[in-house]
Amino acid sequence: LSFEGLYTAILGAALWPIFGGVLSYNLLFLSTYVLGAFGTYLLVLRLTGDSKASIVAGVIFVFFPLRNEYIDFLNMMTIQWIPFLALWFIKMMDEPTIRKALVTAVFFLLVVLSSGYFAVSSTFMLAVILLWNARKTLNRDFAQSFGVFAVTSLALALPFIYPALTESLSGDSVLKNSHLTPDFSADLFSFMVPSWLNPLYAEYVRHIYELFKTNITEWESYLGIFTVALMLLGVFKFEARKTGMWLLLFLLFVLISLGPYLQILGKQFDDTRLPFYFLQE
Repeated sequence: LSFEGLYTAILGAALWPIFGGVLSYNLLFLSTYVLGAFGTYLLVLRLTGDSKASIVAGVIFVFFPLRNEYIDFLNMMTIQWIPFLALWFIKMMDEPTIRKALVTAVFFLLVVLSSGYFAVSSTFMLAVILLWNARKTLNRDFAQSFGVFAVTSLALALPFIYPALTESLSGDSVLKNSHLTPDFSADLFSFMVPSWLNPLYAEYVRHIYELFKTNITEWESYLGIFTVALMLLGVFKFEARKTGMWLLLFLLFVLISLGPYLQILGKQFDDTRLPFYFLQE
């Protein structure tokens, strides 16, 4: 992707003459934690009104185990703009204004420039939020605001994403023709098995990881026992209209991360075609 990590490249180039390379990198790295936690705090506070739950959500978002796997890839660490994007999109739905549409478009651009992976997943996220709240959005004010958001987002992002977009739509697209896709997909069990690099669990889980046939970079997708417990508590304790959309998003992204075919403990089921297979086609 020609625009992958462009956000950190631009900001890093601006900070380098002032702070030097090492400090500039550290500032960018630490900002992903601070801003990511703060954005998630604001999002959950908007949704629940509970400051304690918002703090817990912020901590989970920036310290979930999978981030450690990509700690050397600053573009993959730059997740902080996603909760801000969701927050302002929801604000735009609840009280549509041109200002909120423009702010949302700016956050979408920041997500796009952070990582193409996040740009695609965030587009899916916004689509689900929009469809889930379809009744709320059937009014002239929202239609106007959404139109401004869509046109502004396209105008801001298109110069950066156009080369990658044309390549992905071509017949020679790596996405369409790559036989490596299953290798860079997640094994279903990887979401449930603690990290094999954790000294507390290593001797108990290493033999499970050795069964995985996916690339080693995809081995660790562990969600965390406390995260899963809190998610299940929320699903069963609160009514579906409050949690259903977020549960749907979770299941959607899990399915997409599994790649074109289901893999369980290293065994690939070629007859079980998952959503990514059809996206790839």
